[in-house]
Amino acid sequence: MPRQEWRLESKTELHWRHFDGEWVVFDTASGDTHQLDSLAAAILMCLEAEQQDSGQLTQVIAAELRLPSDTALRQRIDELLEQLVGLGLVEPARS
Repeated sequence: MPRQEWRLESKTELHWRHFDGEWVVFDTASGDTHQLDSLAAAILMCLEAEQQDSGQLTQVIAAELRLPSDTALRQRIDELLEQLVGLGLVEPARS
């Protein structure tokens, strides 16, 4: 079974700001502003560049944020992906 790939929601257009270690992103499609930690921001930034599955995201983000690429990080990324889906920022990529 192929891994689920993720991408930004098709209408999402993000505008970023960084303040004191926190990220704020404005989504023009919904008009919503979201405050994100570094991990959630890194996920969205990666998906802005290209769709990826959570395994790929784990490797890229671990390298970028200098974190261990382990099961705990993968689980946290999966949790954040579900939260980002709930916010309307991320969706499963269609084959």
